[in-house]
Amino acid sequence: MLSKLHLDEQVSNAKSYLLSSTNKKSDNAYDKLGNLIETLLSSRPDNAVDIIETQLNQRKKRRNKITNSQLEQQTAMHTMHIQMFDKGFDDEGEQTEQEEDFEIPLPNCMQLAYFFEQGGIGLAREETYRIFLACKQLAVKHRLQNVRFWGKMMGIQANYIIAEVEFRDGIEEETLQQLENEKEDDEENEQDDNEGPQEYDDLPKSQWKAPPHIPQEKYPLGTNKKAYFVCNQPGEDWVKLPHVTPEQICVSRKIKKLLTGKLDAPIASYPLFPGVESNYLRALIARITASTTISPAGYFTFDDDEDFEDEEEVRENFMVNTDFHGVPLKQLKNDNMSHWVHHIQNILQQGRCTWHNVSEKPKNDFDEEDFEDEFDDDVILPESGPQLLTSVSHDQLVDGYLKAWSTRYSSKRIKNHAFVIARSNLWPGAYSFAKGKLFDNIYIGWGDKYSSKCYTVEAPRVCFHEFVKGIEIIEVDDPSIELENTFKELEAAANKATVEIDQADENEDED
Repeated sequence: MLSKLHLDEQVSNAKSYLLSSTNKKSDNAYDKLGNLIETLLSSRPDNAVDIIETQLNQRKKRRNKITNSQLEQQTAMHTMHIQMFDKGFDDEGEQTEQEEDFEIPLPNCMQLAYFFEQGGIGLAREETYRIFLACKQLAVKHRLQNVRFWGKMMGIQANYIIAEVEFRDGIEEETLQQLENEKEDDEENEQDDNEGPQEYDDLPKSQWKAPPHIPQEKYPLGTNKKAYFVCNQPGEDWVKLPHVTPEQICVSRKIKKLLTGKLDAPIASYPLFPGVESNYLRALIARITASTTISPAGYFTFDDDEDFEDEEEVRENFMVNTDFHGVPLKQLKNDNMSHWVHHIQNILQQGRCTWHNVSEKPKNDFDEEDFEDEFDDDVILPESGPQLLTSVSHDQLVDGYLKAWSTRYSSKRIKNHAFVIARSNLWPGAYSFAKGKLFDNIYIGWGDKYSSKCYTVEAPRVCFHEFVKGIEIIEVDDPSIELENTFKELEAAANKATVEIDQADENEDED
């Protein structure tokens, strides 16, 4: 006979074997047998063997069952992936000729993804390669001058893959001209619809004045220096995001919304956001890009031949420094971030990169007195922000106590082959790396800015009074019955006295 200790050891080994026996879905044999035995002991059927076989077959069929909709989705996804890998060959196996020589302006995405992966950041290699192929298709389709994988924005129902592009001369101008013509037509239709009966002079007029209109920065300047395309997953059609306006940037700073993954989804918020989710996404991209796009100091430099008279004027043009040989890792790792610079313009509180003077008189024909009355009471001070290539060490503290950036090595053991990773504490999900002459920026997050305080909705504005308070509109309480009777007696006595006086005057006239 087996000893009790030896028997317990065999039971333990058998249980370990059943627990370790799993499939691709991490289901172990121990749990399956336990559930089956529990079912038999609770019901105690006569044909237990037949029931065991039936239940095993039914569970296997339910697990392997695929609906028609799922099969169609998988087929469409495989078709998209096959099209991304297509190199442009015809049926006979010969490469199709292109109309003109076109060099695809793509960086080495896999090399950059490798560096981010070494720092524990980024996406899976398969997804990164599919994004690389999708960006290649985008560049060929629109004849782009430059394409860069900006990052990935998370959503509730779907995510956004974002590509930052630059158009060749003339291509974007035609698109903008079409959009401007459509906008003018819409404004003319709104003016026609708003025409109605004229107001009378005696009606009260509103004293509210609309805030001055801040014009949009046109491509390729300021907040619209680059254009952006998005898609939900690699292989789908890229959709160009509209250019951002100052009003959209200002309102996006006051609200917090999670993206849904649908570009036409409405934005329900207060203050009311002027647009749909595509506009809100574009505003988030502009804010994140302006705050988190950094590079090693010295990589970019200003053109010395450029005429630059006013020192306070915003410099927008810079170029790659050919004499740059990299920054030592110890200096890049320094906590004060003095060897990193911003090479994207800062966005002012006005919602633009360059300040627009709304008090400046327009050049159109108008009545100067009316214009002076409109802006005499409002004194608007000019805004100014940090210039291009300003050191990151000048960034403000987050909530007054947290540093804007954190740095670390990609590897503490092999520092000879390591590089420096910089993480933004203001926009969680924004990262940058640098090694020698190579650097890049990426954002993978929910588009939520960090704040240690709970979000509170902005308070409503103070309502204007409908009428000016005065004697004419003040309501008086109704008199009591006794007061009305007294008033009637006094009125009757006054009328009687008036009649007597009139009769006396008539008698005098007759005499």
